[in-house]
Amino acid sequence: TYVASKGPDQFRRGVYTHWQRQFLHPALLAFDAPSREECTADRPRSNTPLAALVLLHDPAQIEAARALADATLMDAELSGDRARIGSMITRVLTRPGREAEVEVLSRLLKKHRAEFAADPESARRLVAIGQHPTPKRIDPADLAPWISVARTLLNLHETITRN
Repeated sequence: TYVASKGPDQFRRGVYTHWQRQFLHPALLAFDAPSREECTADRPRSNTPLAALVLLHDPAQIEAARALADATLMDAELSGDRARIGSMITRVLTRPGREAEVEVLSRLLKKHRAEFAADPESARRLVAIGQHPTPKRIDPADLAPWISVARTLLNLHETITRN
C-alpha cells in the first residue's frame, strides 16, 4: 500500500519518489511510466485522460499551485493582477507571457474571484488541500482564485512536456 510521506519528506523532488516494479507510484502510472523491467532509453509522449485528472486533482499538484499563488501574492514588488499573472507565467514557463495569455488568465481570475466570493467555504476547502500549513496572512477567498490561475499554468502542455 502506498503511503504518502509526512513532514519535510513530502517536498522531496520527484527523482526520490519510491519506485518498485510491483507497485508503481499512481501518478507515474497515469503518465505511462515504464515498469523498469527493461531499459527504456526514450519514452514515448503520452497524453491520457488519467494524466489530466492527476494534474487537476492530485493533492500534491493543488498544493504546488497554492505555493505558487502564495509566493506570488506575497511578492511586494508585484502590484496589480497583470503583473502577478506575468510573474507566474515567467516562473512556470521561463518566458514572458504573451498579451493574449495574460488576458485569458485575467478573465479566469475575475471569474473565480466572483465564484469564491459567493462561496467562501469552497475557497477554504481548496486552500486547505495538502499537508503544508495553510497561510494565515491571506484570506482564502483572495488566495483561491490565484490557485486556480496557478493550476491552469501548471497544467499547460508547455509546462508538463519536455519539448
